[in-house]
Amino acid sequence: MIFYSVLLSYAFVNILADNINDYIEEVNITNQLIETACQVYVPNAGLYGLEYTIKRILREDKYPMEQLNFMMAIPDYTNRSFSRYTRYQEKMQREIITAIGIDIPKAKQGDSLESLGDKRRKITGPTIKHLLYNVMLHATLGQEDDLSHKQKCHLIGLAMSTINPSNYIVTANIENNTTCVITDFNNNIKKYKQFEGKFWELELDHTKKVKLLDQLYQPDDLDQFIEFL
Repeated sequence: MIFYSVLLSYAFVNILADNINDYIEEVNITNQLIETACQVYVPNAGLYGLEYTIKRILREDKYPMEQLNFMMAIPDYTNRSFSRYTRYQEKMQREIITAIGIDIPKAKQGDSLESLGDKRRKITGPTIKHLLYNVMLHATLGQEDDLSHKQKCHLIGLAMSTINPSNYIVTANIENNTTCVITDFNNNIKKYKQFEGKFWELELDHTKKVKLLDQLYQPDDLDQFIEFL
């Protein structure tokens, strides 16, 4: 009986190792596609490929916050259900390939899942923040916005997940048609609302607490937005 238990344990470890390795390969392939997308300009949209792809994904309303997170921000924060998370990577790959028409690359070897996750956020984080900045800038200038309140809320959730991946955003929903309510992994709740184009985190009484831009960027980075601020 002990012998069979050892065999079963050994088989489980081998299957788990194979699943992890397969998943790491898919994360690596997705990262390569994301890097390539950053270099491809989409003339009709006036955007680079990654920004265009992310905006396209959000506007389709196909994916809940959890899936968006693992597709773009936290591929390294998984449990043992690697087949499910592998599907999220494959979905992101298909979205990029469909959006900008590039070929799928071969997986590279040598990177750990943690390093691949860090690389993902270093690429997607600035792009997601830039999309949010443009949303606020266009609203401030009185220009039409092509993202719904829910889609902008998902964008805020993704930005926060890239900043603090260990406490990533679990849900992002709209309250009273205009207020974005995000809940993180530790069940902390924050609310955001646009005032004259700019997003603010709200106090409990729904008054302004802090600008979203101040949460997204370091003080030195904000110099480039001085006119907008």
